[in-house]
Amino acid sequence: MVGCTGPLGSAGLGGGRGLYEPVHGSAHEIAGRDAANPAGALVHGLHRAGAVAVAALLLPLGVAAWRRGRRGFAAAMIGLLALQAALGALQVLAGLPLAVALAHNVVAALL
Repeated sequence: MVGCTGPLGSAGLGGGRGLYEPVHGSAHEIAGRDAANPAGALVHGLHRAGAVAVAALLLPLGVAAWRRGRRGFAAAMIGLLALQAALGALQVLAGLPLAVALAHNVVAALL
């Protein structure tokens, strides 16, 4: 996954089982305030996994459409995938406003 530490940076392997946890810092700003959200971290991880699965499906379809001469359709599909990835990454990295999250969801619906 581009732009993240990937699963190994969060792996606790040993004792025959692996535990993968979100790795985005220590969250010292919420320490002691009972504000952690494990369910939110799970949803975020599933969202990223789903995004990778959709990209893995749609990118080859876009390339195949390009090769078959449907260049406008292919360019739109690949462009929307790139826009979707950029909006999602910017939302996480820069903490952009809610309008960017809404745009991210609109592009997902278009895909």
